[in-house]
Amino acid sequence: MALQRQERPTLKSSLPLPVHNKPTHRWPKLRRGGILFGIACITSPCCTPLYVPLALVLLAGTPVALWLSAHIGWLYAGLTLVSVISLVLAFRWWPRSRHKQRAKAASKSEIQSMKGGQ
Repeated sequence: MALQRQERPTLKSSLPLPVHNKPTHRWPKLRRGGILFGIACITSPCCTPLYVPLALVLLAGTPVALWLSAHIGWLYAGLTLVSVISLVLAFRWWPRSRHKQRAKAASKSEIQSMKGGQ
């Protein structure tokens, strides 16, 4: 005798799939932009002469301090590069106000209507 196995309906298969209409939130972009702006401020060329020597003093006697003091120019150049890149990304990822987004969308639609009207 062969018993047939009946499939029981599961809750997952019997419910319709949810539609995700999640609004776009500003907080993740604001947090990401804020963190990058903080990194840009810390690694800026005006702050590095204050904390790089302090870090070298704290690391005194270690091979890391020896290597950093031998390559101090590259260290300052690298921190400046990190500062510039993080500042650009912070402004790029900072959330725009809705008024500016609407104005940008309106100007795009005006340009499209002008191109279509010619």
